[in-house]
Amino acid sequence: MSVIIKYTKPDIPNAVWTIRDILIVTFCVLACSILFYIILLAFFGDNKATFRIARYVGSLLMIFTPLVWVKRKYGLSKEILGLRKGNLSLPFYILLGIGAAVIYSLIIQLTPLRYGAAITGFKISYSYIDLILLPLSISGFASIVLTPVGEEIMDRGFTYGYLRRKLGVAQGLFLQALLFSLLHFDYIYGNAFSLITNRFLIGLILGILYEKTGSIYSSMICHSVINYLVIIFMVFIHK
Repeated sequence: MSVIIKYTKPDIPNAVWTIRDILIVTFCVLACSILFYIILLAFFGDNKATFRIARYVGSLLMIFTPLVWVKRKYGLSKEILGLRKGNLSLPFYILLGIGAAVIYSLIIQLTPLRYGAAITGFKISYSYIDLILLPLSISGFASIVLTPVGEEIMDRGFTYGYLRRKLGVAQGLFLQALLFSLLHFDYIYGNAFSLITNRFLIGLILGILYEKTGSIYSSMICHSVINYLVIIFMVFIHK
């Protein structure tokens, strides 16, 4: 007995918001995140706890601000931001997201664009148990789970949703990937060209996953696994 999986092009929800909405929501998220971080610095100083709390709050703002905005202003549900089943099953989204993340991460490690290629004086130390349980730790949950969820809602569901309607699929995918790379610039992980190119490829992969499945669940999973693998590779590179 053979099983046939029929793939049909997903019907991605049509975004109704404007560039003004994008700018307002982005400004609110950034301004509130920065303000909260400054308040934490004033009361608790510059330490790991301050950074972690600020990161949690920033991620939660990325998750709920777009959701509340489209709900209150346009009366739309979370499905409009890609939080929907699409045309595939949840197990298939999980396999697709993990598969894309693993393939990308393994290939990128063979190129000059790999993470940690130009880091000097940087040390990460984890035991094998620490690595396995990392997504459940306080810091790991933020970077591996919460931040990818927030960024996919903001970047793919909200921003790409608008760019796709305004510019079309090809230009929308390119621009959202470029914005994703520019917003993730951090000199510690390598030179500017390698870093921007690496992040651009990630943004492009995540955008294509959403475009091909009609759901950001696959891009969330892929994003989370990529972040997880980045830490694992950096541990072994600098061990």
